[in-house]
This record gives sequence, C-alpha cells and structure tokens, in this order.
Amino acid sequence: MSTPPFDSPGDPLLPRLRAGEADAWRLAFTRLWPRAHRVAHAVLGDAHLAEDAAAEVLRDLTAHPERVRTWPELEAYVLVCVRRRAISMQRDARAAKRGGGDLVPLDENIDATTPPDEVALAALDLAALLPTLDPLRRRIVEEHFLQGRTSDDIGARLDLNPATVRSHLARALRQLQERVNPSRDETAS
Repeated sequence: MSTPPFDSPGDPLLPRLRAGEADAWRLAFTRLWPRAHRVAHAVLGDAHLAEDAAAEVLRDLTAHPERVRTWPELEAYVLVCVRRRAISMQRDARAAKRGGGDLVPLDENIDATTPPDEVALAALDLAALLPTLDPLRRRIVEEHFLQGRTSDDIGARLDLNPATVRSHLARALRQLQERVNPSRDETAS
C-alpha cells in the first residue's frame, strides 16, 4: 500500500501537525518511521539502538511543530536529525569503550570548580609534557585522545596488538600523572 507524500503547502495534514494533533502526528510518524529507522540503522548497525535514535528524534519533533512547512522539508529535517543523533550515540558508545564517562584530570588539583584560565594553563603544561614521553607512547596518546581512535585502530596502524596499545596508553598516563603530581615522598625530600 503506497502512501502519498504531503508535498503541497495546502495539504490538510500540515496545519494539523502544526496544531499538535496527536492523530496527525501518529500518521506522520507511521510514514516517517521506516526511513528514519533505516538511516539510524545504517550508522549504528544495531536495530535496537536505531529504534532509540529514531524514536527520540520523532518524539522531540512534536515540541517544534513550527518546523513543519512541507512534507519533503519535514522528511529531510527528520532524516538529518536522526543521522546526527545516531552518530552522537555511536561516539558516546566509542567513548565508553575507551573508558569514557567520568573524566579524571591528570592534575589532581583540577576539578569542576577550577577557573578556566587555570585549566588552560594545565593544558599548556600537558602540551609541554607530551614530548617527554617516548615517541611510541606519545603517538598512542595523541591518536587515542586527540584523534579519537580506538586501541584496535591504533594497533592496526602501528602493527601492535590492541592489548599492547592499551598497556602503553595506561603507562603513558601514569607517567604523565607522576610528572604533574610528583609523589609525596619525592616532595618531602
């Protein structure tokens, strides 16, 4: 069964969507869902995550009915938003795999209340500290944190086992933390 698109500004469904009528939105969702889900699935590769991305965008769309002018415009808007949401979900998942979540600064004196100028100075210190790492560890740190690559990607690029990459990364971070926050034994002497 083919459903006609709403491509004319005089289509009776468009004013109903703008008015926020639940039946009109239900019909629009029925027509938008297959393509929205397909776009999200193409990015995420998982039907359940794709469903979450598409549902979230379609749900949020009802909060902005003024964005509905023509059906092709609405459809394009939804598909772009779904793709962006799926990419965002994919990035979040990759960050979680890399140990994302709560970020722990190298300098234990930096927290959420630290003024931005002090954080910037700490970043400059970190930029000065990176060259103190051996070249392999420095490259791994830069590719992982600055370029967002996974240990699998870095391992393939450097011909290393991903576990070895993670080990180098952990050791490099430990070295940087020790340089930023010397142990109490060293500062006491």
